[in-house]
Amino acid sequence: MSDHLRAALEERLRHDESELEAVLRHLRGVRAKLARVSTLLSSLLGRLRAVRKRGYAFFRDLDARLSSLREGWRSMEEELSAKLAALETWASMELEVARSALRDARWRLEANELEGARARLSDAELKLGEIKGRLEVELGAIERALAPFANSCEEVDKVLKLIEASLPLFESASFPLRPGESWLFAARGRLLGEEKVKGVFYMTDQRILFEAHREVVVKRIFLIFAQKRVERELLVDVPYELVDSMSKGIVGLLAGYGVRVTAPRAGVEELVVDLKGEEADFVIRAFDYVRSGRAAADKVMS
Repeated sequence: MSDHLRAALEERLRHDESELEAVLRHLRGVRAKLARVSTLLSSLLGRLRAVRKRGYAFFRDLDARLSSLREGWRSMEEELSAKLAALETWASMELEVARSALRDARWRLEANELEGARARLSDAELKLGEIKGRLEVELGAIERALAPFANSCEEVDKVLKLIEASLPLFESASFPLRPGESWLFAARGRLLGEEKVKGVFYMTDQRILFEAHREVVVKRIFLIFAQKRVERELLVDVPYELVDSMSKGIVGLLAGYGVRVTAPRAGVEELVVDLKGEEADFVIRAFDYVRSGRAAADKVMS
């Protein structure tokens, strides 16, 4: 009987110790989320300024959104940080009471004082229940207040990463912009058709383009080494006014995402470009942005 009781008590002790660590992880996790928003928001503001300095004029809603986030976060951060600090102080003291009871229970188990160990485990479990009950309510409230700021920052971060990745591709394009034309987006991808052509898909505020990149051997060195250069060729050049539709869809046998463009008036029945999912989403957003006139309006503001 005592062996079964001892095994059951040891299992309870391990479970309670795990519960205590879970409470600590939850507290640390909320603190990390709070710090993440502050750090990311500061970074986003600096990164957006850098993008604007490089002449990128579009998606001015990002400026307004970050400005609004910054103003709202100034007061919210102070309030949430103060609430969390008070909760951490309280939890630290209460958890030490539970931890002490668990240490005592372990000592009694090792001394084979099973009834004493059971009593101390009950004390620890009662205290842990009180702690978890309060934290569930108060940490939950902090996380709910934090969530809109965290989600907005993450959304802006995704968009900025796509724009930032476009900048060096703009600079390396082999074709010139037209007078008054500006870069909007670029991403590496594949033009799908009779063959899969690697290259870069470009969007300006006036047209969509695809520049093929082909590696050509210029000099063979021994049997397996070779010097190569990349030849660039503009395969697609379609103004937006000739585009009938643009949509995101699954392309290719491996179910990758891409963009389908129909522009029969430009001699393009269907143009299929293999891109990453988030890039395809941005392309559709950018197309609607141009068609709505917001791109032209933002450009005037720059």
